[in-house]
Amino acid sequence: MNKFLLFILMTIVVQGYSQSYPITGINISLPASPDPNTANWGTGKTMLTITASAKAVAGRVDPMVEESKLLLTIKKGGVKVCGAFTGSSAPSANFSTLTKVWSGTNAASFLGKDCVLAPGDYEICAQFFGYGAAGSVPYSEEKCKLFSIREVEKLTYQPPQLVSPADVSEFSDAELQKPIGFRWIPVIPRPQEPVTYRLLVWQLMQGQTGMQAMQANQPLITKDIDNITQAVVNNLVGGPCLPPYLCDFIWNVQALNREGKPIGGNNGTSKPFVFSAIRCACGTWNPLTVQNAAVVSRYECNGRIAWKCNQPFSFSTNYQCSPNNEKCQAKTGWEIRMADGSTKAGNGTNGSFTPTTNGTYTLTLNAACNGKACQPCIYSIVVEGCKTCDCREWSNSVVEIQAKDATTSRLKCNETASLSKGIYQFHFPDFACNPKDSSCTVSFEWSVQGIASGNGTGLIFRFNFSQSGIYTVDVTPVCGGKRCKPCKIVIKVEDFQPISDVPKSLPDQKCENYSFELRKIYRGDSIVYEGSITNKYAGTERRNNPNSFRIKIKNDSVIGIDNKAPKEWSRTPSKFPPGSSQIKWTNNSGDIPNGETKLGTFYFSVPTFNPFYVNYEWLNKEGEILCRDSVALMDIRYYYELSAEPSYTCTEISNNVLRVQYLNHYASVENIKVTIYDVEARKIKRKSKDVIKLNSVTGVNRISINIKDYNLEPGRLYLLTISDFHSTYHFNFKVTNDREK
Repeated sequence: MNKFLLFILMTIVVQGYSQSYPITGINISLPASPDPNTANWGTGKTMLTITASAKAVAGRVDPMVEESKLLLTIKKGGVKVCGAFTGSSAPSANFSTLTKVWSGTNAASFLGKDCVLAPGDYEICAQFFGYGAAGSVPYSEEKCKLFSIREVEKLTYQPPQLVSPADVSEFSDAELQKPIGFRWIPVIPRPQEPVTYRLLVWQLMQGQTGMQAMQANQPLITKDIDNITQAVVNNLVGGPCLPPYLCDFIWNVQALNREGKPIGGNNGTSKPFVFSAIRCACGTWNPLTVQNAAVVSRYECNGRIAWKCNQPFSFSTNYQCSPNNEKCQAKTGWEIRMADGSTKAGNGTNGSFTPTTNGTYTLTLNAACNGKACQPCIYSIVVEGCKTCDCREWSNSVVEIQAKDATTSRLKCNETASLSKGIYQFHFPDFACNPKDSSCTVSFEWSVQGIASGNGTGLIFRFNFSQSGIYTVDVTPVCGGKRCKPCKIVIKVEDFQPISDVPKSLPDQKCENYSFELRKIYRGDSIVYEGSITNKYAGTERRNNPNSFRIKIKNDSVIGIDNKAPKEWSRTPSKFPPGSSQIKWTNNSGDIPNGETKLGTFYFSVPTFNPFYVNYEWLNKEGEILCRDSVALMDIRYYYELSAEPSYTCTEISNNVLRVQYLNHYASVENIKVTIYDVEARKIKRKSKDVIKLNSVTGVNRISINIKDYNLEPGRLYLLTISDFHSTYHFNFKVTNDREK
């Protein structure tokens, strides 16, 4: 009777203890068909993760839980087949947080050894133990998860197949000296493990076949490429192929696994392809055929041809490389140097021109075979019978520059004008040839050279100066085919409209003795900067002492500025209405002192382009500009880096937008799950129904999360997890009431 009561009492005690285990909520994450080798459960597609929750005592982990052990075993049919420990010998769990995660290699290490499992059905079980009065006692229930090991199919792999350069393809000499792309079809089917493709290229020698070159010669190129089926080879040949080497090549690709063993039949090697240089040499020119009215004349190379003024000169010829086939075609062109030194050129072997001045004209015919320049054919054309037509001087009238039908500048040749950006119309003065009659007509050619350029004909034309910089504008008269002295003017284009107190002539030098700095700080949603100027001028020349400083912007990007400048300074304007494009500070008590002076805090609206430039100028007491320069601002966003391994650190973030990124070498565009847990492992509900979008570029996956959607409490610890079909990534954080930092 006493033994029976004792048994009932022990049963009640055990049941009561089991219902109040200090560790609960055990969850095991493992693919349904993992890698047979448990040594591979730490990374890759077979990722083992164990999660558990601890009983809290006074808001922290129960001390008995901190000393608990984690027993991990693998069973088959209820019998342990993998696991080196017992409940008393299991390693410490290091249960340091209320919600604990063991992931990857860390989780697999609790098995105590690596096991290779045969095909079949298994279960992995986890249970926590500790020390009690009677020795080792369970601190949790045993939690198990079923999985299966599948039979590994033995695959037959097809080795790589070459694509380009195609077999028996030919290249010009110039093409062989440029980068050459090699492409091939990968091993089929695609292996699970990474594949290294070894590209080999041999150069043939005189008397060798391709197979002999592969057996006897050292490879010209040996290049290993991981998991990619193409490669670019630079400098295959550094110049002409000289005996005994030929411009003939043979190449193949071998597929290797991570141990360097071949994959596929034929020792993992493709069938070889050959390619070579085109066999093409220089040939000869046919006689030049010249049409003169009804008379057709033929001239051999280096001939001399008599011609009359204003008589059209039409010519044609032919050139053939050797051998005479489709792959050995000549590239031809011609150039005529006029008697006045000007030139006219064209492609092919025929053309025409009309001489308008007396003198000797030179016709040069050029040909190239396989990129190699061949001997040119040159003719001298002697022209007689032209009337003399000469240049005069430009008139004394001026060049007028108009904007919106109003004249903005009046310049003489070789003078300079400063303009703001925009479209302007130019009126150049007239020019007369000598003699001034129908036998000596004048035409005009204009050009603009600078950051942007253009050209055309006539004395009146328009041009759009869309970028700031220095431009040269000129008009060249042409009298009877003779080019005369042009009228040139220089245009300095600036970013903004001229201001009344700016002198007509402005300096071009950068600021060396005077500087302006903007230091970025974080305040609200605006881009905010602390501004300061520094006077480093140490000279004695009075006119170089700065008295004022101003900044200029393209629009009303400045939306505010505080009043931190010294009291003896004045600022114009004192407030900033919409459309303000400049701000000026003047030292009312004298020159700007040496050293640094704080100007206050600038509030900029977020720019729509980067970089955003702020131009500035230093002026002396007379309003003359001492120097001008600019500073560029950049708006930079910060992304926190996530890791597949659990993090034991906590990061403070603003209660605004959390930007995170993780690297997994592929684009995770589907099945993304974003979850936030509190310290009790409770999932925080999100208000917004919008899908959290992921931006994936070359394996870097970026996500922006609106933290306000979760109503998180400042100062509390939270866990962010992002899961995809590859892994789970973690981030421990606390939120503050501040804006984005």
